[in-house]
Amino acid sequence: MNFELSEEQLAVKEAARDFAQNVLKPGVIERDNLQNFQLNKSNNWQS
Repeated sequence: MNFELSEEQLAVKEAARDFAQNVLKPGVIERDNLQNFQLNKSNNWQS
C-alpha cells in the first residue's frame, strides 16, 4: 500500500500551510485573547 501524497495533494498541503502562515497566523494571539474570529469579516484572501 502506498501512503505517499500525490503531487496534487502536496500542492494543496502547501497552499493550506501558506494560507495559515500568511493570513491566519498574524493576529492569532489577539483573536485568541478576545475569543473572537469573524468569518464574515471583509478580507482579501478570496480569489
